[in-house]
Amino acid sequence: MRDPVIVPTGITYDRESIEKWLFSGKNDTCPVTKQVISGCEVTPNHTLRRLMQSWCTLNASYGIERIPTPKPAINRAQVSKILNAAKSPQQQVECLRKLRSIANENETNKRCMEAAGAVDFLVSVVNNFNSLSFEETSEDGFEITRPGDEALSILYGLQISESGLKNLIMGRNGEFIIETLTKVMQGGNDESRAYAVLLLKSMLEVADPQKLISLKQELFSEIVQVLRDQISHKASKATLELLINLCPWGKNRIKAIEVNAVSVMIDLLLDSPERRTCEMVLMVLDLLCQCAEGRAELLGHGAGLAVVSKKILRVSQVASERALRIIFSISKYSTTASVLQEMLQIGIVAKLCLVLQVDCGRKTKDKAREGTVKVVNDVADAIAGQQNYNLDGALGYWTGDYNCDFIWVLVQVCYRGKPWSVGFGFDERNQEEMWVLLWQRNGSKTMLLPNEMVMAMSKEFSYGQPEVLVRGECFVAALSVRGACGGWIRRWLDQTVAGVVATS
Repeated sequence: MRDPVIVPTGITYDRESIEKWLFSGKNDTCPVTKQVISGCEVTPNHTLRRLMQSWCTLNASYGIERIPTPKPAINRAQVSKILNAAKSPQQQVECLRKLRSIANENETNKRCMEAAGAVDFLVSVVNNFNSLSFEETSEDGFEITRPGDEALSILYGLQISESGLKNLIMGRNGEFIIETLTKVMQGGNDESRAYAVLLLKSMLEVADPQKLISLKQELFSEIVQVLRDQISHKASKATLELLINLCPWGKNRIKAIEVNAVSVMIDLLLDSPERRTCEMVLMVLDLLCQCAEGRAELLGHGAGLAVVSKKILRVSQVASERALRIIFSISKYSTTASVLQEMLQIGIVAKLCLVLQVDCGRKTKDKAREGTVKVVNDVADAIAGQQNYNLDGALGYWTGDYNCDFIWVLVQVCYRGKPWSVGFGFDERNQEEMWVLLWQRNGSKTMLLPNEMVMAMSKEFSYGQPEVLVRGECFVAALSVRGACGGWIRRWLDQTVAGVVATS
């Protein structure tokens, strides 16, 4: 405690801590008594401060430094005087630096500056300096601080109250302010661009939906460009939060998609290992994939589906849920022959089956269940329609109705130079039992082909010892095992294939 102050409830706190609690934390109660103290002015506790200073003086021999006497809080008259002086072009930069120094001292000064009208003045300075793309330098080559940049940094540092932000965005000059910030993001230096994004995020968080829908596409273009340039981690995070807040509306999704937001999101997933960044990127992609244009952009990117599926079970539960929502949107609305082929090649359905087996959230499992059913039903329809789908890879299939607990996974294998189809069934109720099916074609047109799959599970399949079942000309071997399906597959093939061939 360096600057003790008393709140109306009679409790003494350190000034910096209680101001951060009241203003930055947006709390309106005393931390101890829980009584409402919103909008109060704290009173300096001079008695306690002098006692602390006396103790520091007495213990100076032990290396204790004396607590300095804090500066008195600024008042509105002083702020107004500086604002009037700043209207002169010759004194503007110097006055802006004074304002920034005052704002950095404590939260009380920030609220005093806002009440004195500093926000309107700073906005006018930013609006009057639209040529921010040109660097102003002195004769000796050193850069000169521009008033617009200085005013923008102060505006962000003030941490304007919610009511102040609403007046700013919903006022008569709200549209002009957004246009100015767009120009700053387009032509300003990296620091100013970051401040513009952060300020814009704060403003749009309190704006009405009608204002959000009417935003121009140029703004989305600059937002995505800031994200592409990666000027700072804080600016990138604010940009992602902006897109999350703006893209629930269909018109805004289209605007973002048209400026290549989907491609930028995928590139971020490829490059960024940070957990929270991956979560927010997947949230944005989930919103954009809720329209056809967004899904088309994702599928048009070479790494789109692959990188989304890779994040399942590797980042966090939130990331897994969002990635599964994206895959479900693709499988439900944008399934084509090429999309199915890509899903099978990169192992998406195998990943969905894995999600159903691991310990994860119920929502995650439900979405994986829906995605598995949808993809495999599409494959089944394709087979029934005799379309040329190459089913190499792994895919899932539900036996019985939607609520069935059995998972059917088909894997194409090559054994002794011949194509074989091996199916794995997992019983969620048992959590251990796994059954395996094997079949091979022998040239007959009525035989089950290696790339086809059994469309239903039959009770005829034996459980226990390996046994060969004959169904017409289709030879099927079944086996029940427990535990992981690892090295036993080759041993089982050695034992079982001979029986299948002998029976045929």
